[in-house]
Amino acid sequence: MGKVPRVLNPRQKRFVAEYLIDLNATQAAIRAGYSTKTAASIGHENLRKPEISAAVQAKVQRHLNKLDLSLERIIQEAARVGISNIRDLFDPDTGDLLAPTALPDNVRKAIASIKFHRRKVTVTPADGGDEETATSIDTVEVKFWDKLRGLELLAKLKALLKPEVKVEAGDSWRAVLLRMNAEDEAAKAREAEGAAGASLHLHRPPPGQGR
Repeated sequence: MGKVPRVLNPRQKRFVAEYLIDLNATQAAIRAGYSTKTAASIGHENLRKPEISAAVQAKVQRHLNKLDLSLERIIQEAARVGISNIRDLFDPDTGDLLAPTALPDNVRKAIASIKFHRRKVTVTPADGGDEETATSIDTVEVKFWDKLRGLELLAKLKALLKPEVKVEAGDSWRAVLLRMNAEDEAAKAREAEGAAGASLHLHRPPPGQGR
């Protein structure tokens, strides 16, 4: 029989919860109630305990499952970035920049940041009068996520997803990569066998000729 995992005591459970906040073992130990003098060593020691490490991994996996990090989701997110178009930021009829809340969902998810800048300027009358007025000019800076990186990921996915690699619903990225690597090795083995067969065929004497 395998060894039964130890049940975490209340302080260890608190340590696991605190560690997942910022992944800082020392601060997690302090917040869990351990001595500040020994927090660094206690935090490191806790993470090396199998039962605490397993608890951390289990909670991380639950969070990942909630995020839906399936292969399909990864492809969708990469496509949003890779094929993003600055034209989609503007109203097609008026040419005005759309408000963030009015942007299509695919466009919003491809945007890394939006910054608003306001600059005050003084306007002098065109007729040379003395009455100057102050006004403000507003500018908006929109930054997309790295388009080239998105396209690079899409290209890799397209190249790797060969017909012989079957992708099941809910497959993890790691599972698909392992399957791809296995298929690549099998394809290389088949190519090597084919090359060896062709070499033997080329060196075989024509029919009717003796050796």
